[in-house]
Amino acid sequence: MSRKLVASGAAIAVGLGAVALATPANAEPNFLPNSTDIVGSGSDTTMLSMQAAADVYNDGKTEGRLVSWDAQVGDVPAMIIPRAGATEVKRPNGSGDGKKTLYGAGNNTAFDYARSSSSLNADETNAGLQQIPFAADILELFTASTTNAPAGLTGADLVAIYSGAKTDWSEFPGGKPGTITALIPQPGSGTRSFFEGELTKLNGGTKVVYGSTVKEAQEHDPAPIRNQPNVISPFSAGRARLANAEVPGGIKRNGDWSAQRAVYNVVRSLADTTKFAGIFGSDGFLCSPAARDAIAKGGLDQLATPANGGSCGQPTVAAVTNLKVSEAVKVAANTTTTLKAATAGANKVKLTATVKAGSDAVPTGQVQFRQGTKVVKTVSVARGTATTTLSKVTPGTKSYTARYVANEDYKGSTSRSASVKVYTTARMTVRQADTTLTRKQTPKATVTVKRTDNGKSATGKVRARVKKGSKGSYRYVGATRTLKSGKATVTIPRFTSKGTYYINYRYLGTSTVKATSKTVKVTVR
Repeated sequence: MSRKLVASGAAIAVGLGAVALATPANAEPNFLPNSTDIVGSGSDTTMLSMQAAADVYNDGKTEGRLVSWDAQVGDVPAMIIPRAGATEVKRPNGSGDGKKTLYGAGNNTAFDYARSSSSLNADETNAGLQQIPFAADILELFTASTTNAPAGLTGADLVAIYSGAKTDWSEFPGGKPGTITALIPQPGSGTRSFFEGELTKLNGGTKVVYGSTVKEAQEHDPAPIRNQPNVISPFSAGRARLANAEVPGGIKRNGDWSAQRAVYNVVRSLADTTKFAGIFGSDGFLCSPAARDAIAKGGLDQLATPANGGSCGQPTVAAVTNLKVSEAVKVAANTTTTLKAATAGANKVKLTATVKAGSDAVPTGQVQFRQGTKVVKTVSVARGTATTTLSKVTPGTKSYTARYVANEDYKGSTSRSASVKVYTTARMTVRQADTTLTRKQTPKATVTVKRTDNGKSATGKVRARVKKGSKGSYRYVGATRTLKSGKATVTIPRFTSKGTYYINYRYLGTSTVKATSKTVKVTVR
């Protein structure tokens, strides 16, 4: 990641040219801030958007400039001088570190604000801090482009991964063998605290205790994910787009889990919200059309102002839930939606909808998956695709459609129906009358078969196969029996010679219930 000049020790180089907005990976001021400048640090999530916005805001200014110091990413020095005359300090890394410069033991008047990707906690609220929303971000799960993880991971899968309930990708349907490495951002990261809150929600309100496969890494750094087939990590969707623009196809989204959040600039008090209203306020620069494109180049979406039904620039201590963004397309584009349906295991269906709107447009919004007129799942569209896995589907041939929901940017569209054959499995028990026989005895067993989806008696037929010795080959013997109330008595011809035999009782299945079998070892004397 390319960087501008960094102040470190007592010296700083000057004279670098202005940063082109086409390269949003640039951060750091290229000057030593003075006493009139508005200086901040903190979140990695928002630093690219804030620096791109600062480049626009500072054009031609020598005083009152907006300054945004990098988080500890890549090769930037660990120490900075926040502004002229200030003491050199360790670079704040993450939302928590940034906010600690504004109150308590870490209070440092060289900093005026902190970038934050999570809402204020109780200590920060009690200290009087105020957060001012300016943009929205989406957090999603990402893996390497070539991964051992299965596609379509769900929120429940996410809890199993991070709690350590499942530690190998082969434990998931469609996964390949490989010990899971589940990344979380570094301590103090706003993304980490936000993600942990989402995990708690997915776990029914109980905090998830991390398992042994969970490791820490710098937030939104694609390096620990690229080319690592066993790694999974929460990642900003916007920052992922930037990472893949730098190294095409390096990381990819996995599953349908996503969580949208507001991001903030935090100041010490309500008095400071008035003091810096020209930058952070609803009528200030960051909420203006002049900052919109710059914020987007850092991977975020500018929030709409209160005058336009949004929350940009409104000071608060509570998490912002009004995430209406400022960008809008006046003429909605036409869309087309296609749907693929496939079995994803017993009583499961995987649905994948693809939404297109011309060669360059990538629609966002929501897709409703429907069975007839009933909406069975609503999923957000990511990079033109919405995927979900339905569980507890009753067996039989099912038909679904996908409806892309119209919004300000795109018109709605409905796919053709897609059919899929859903099956369930059965559980078989065998009660062998005798496992030690003579050649005069007729082998007999009672076979019971029940469906695993509802525990009811299965229908269909059972048959027996026999082989002598462990290396022999099976052959069907005796008559095929029809289950009655899930049971059948199966007899086979007497054995003509002594030895060890294996009787394989096989349930032949039906159109909706998979076949299964159980083998009994008998000895003929």
